[in-house]
Amino acid sequence: MQERKLRPGTEAAPLICAMGRAVEVYDRQQGEKIKELNKIFRQRLSEIDGIVFNSDEGCLPYIINFSLPGFRSETLLHFLAERGIFVSSGSACAKGHKSHVLEAMKYDDKRADSALRISFSDENSADQVLENQEESEATSEVGASDNTDIADAEASNEQSSENADEPSAPTSSDSVSEPSSKSDSEAAIIDGSSNPSSLIASMVSSYDPNAVEANIAFFQTVIEDKKPIAKDEAQKLAENPVNYVSLVEPQLQQGVLDSGCEIFSLSMALESMGIKADPVDIAEGYLDFEGGMADGFVGSPYEGGAGFPAGIAKAANAYLKDIGSDRHAYDLTGNSFDKIAGLVSRGYPVLIWTTIDFSEPFFHDVVEGDYQWYGNEHCVLLCGVSDDIVVVCDPLEGLIERDTEQFIEIYEQCGSMALYVR
Repeated sequence: MQERKLRPGTEAAPLICAMGRAVEVYDRQQGEKIKELNKIFRQRLSEIDGIVFNSDEGCLPYIINFSLPGFRSETLLHFLAERGIFVSSGSACAKGHKSHVLEAMKYDDKRADSALRISFSDENSADQVLENQEESEATSEVGASDNTDIADAEASNEQSSENADEPSAPTSSDSVSEPSSKSDSEAAIIDGSSNPSSLIASMVSSYDPNAVEANIAFFQTVIEDKKPIAKDEAQKLAENPVNYVSLVEPQLQQGVLDSGCEIFSLSMALESMGIKADPVDIAEGYLDFEGGMADGFVGSPYEGGAGFPAGIAKAANAYLKDIGSDRHAYDLTGNSFDKIAGLVSRGYPVLIWTTIDFSEPFFHDVVEGDYQWYGNEHCVLLCGVSDDIVVVCDPLEGLIERDTEQFIEIYEQCGSMALYVR
């Protein structure tokens, strides 16, 4: 606790003395070295179209804060992290919130939402900043000509969005093969360069406005809360390609929440987005045990319970609000599998209600709202779809594959129930 911005109690004299000594022995040449690194990196970034700096040249040299409007910070973070570059979108104490500093500087939301913060230390070198610059520039040209980033995978779904009202298995043009697969140009980037400026340049060069227009058309067909997505929301989704499916890590429910497959699937989806989620905390603190099948959770997540999309979305949104996240969970019940596959191919994992062992559902004469109780109810996280197989994270079995045709059949038999977070 602080009192009038002063630490209460006895001052920590040993720490004060240690800090004074640290300042005395500090190698001021290291400060000059970091200034030079900052200058080099700033110059390299300034060559990328669209980059705007939030920290000017007169700021402390240890941090560069910049924005790339049109790409969300989270997209850039995942893109760089997958290639071994770890940066942040803000300070640790402001995690999960928009920067109050950028807000005070009167920057608009689009600029603040695309901010990245890169730090330097005396352990960094000029080689790391400029590593394989020429090769990475060549790689950027490859990316631009081949159009192989996530946005292009999204564009391939235009055909499925036009026929979205016809429930059918996804074709090869609207599916993803393996969530972890890398394009040739991505592989070249990884092998040829590991400095963030070159990777960001490559990402920008492969941005395809035509793919964005196709994405807008697709996202407007997806029903959220039983209403089409508004044009501006579709625009936001289309312009910010993501790939959360490649970041999903299996979590097993046995011995923790034996009847909490829905909460574990939700937790895996949130964790892939960088949101810390404890299934037990969500189950005990946010499930509505009075809401029934239509709007809550029936029974106990520890034994003999079940929840359906509306109730799980309700719990998820209460949790996300409490932790200060701007994410939102949407009940997608009633959507064709084409649309669900389209979301997955765009990088969004989707919770799917199916059955244990993927056998046929056996229903009971218990109906409430849009839901009918079935005894072998189960929920998994869908991470990949192809013509032949789907890839799911099953809270009972881990990462597994299932036959696509059979999976779609059971999905529809169970009532086409689904949920996703964005």
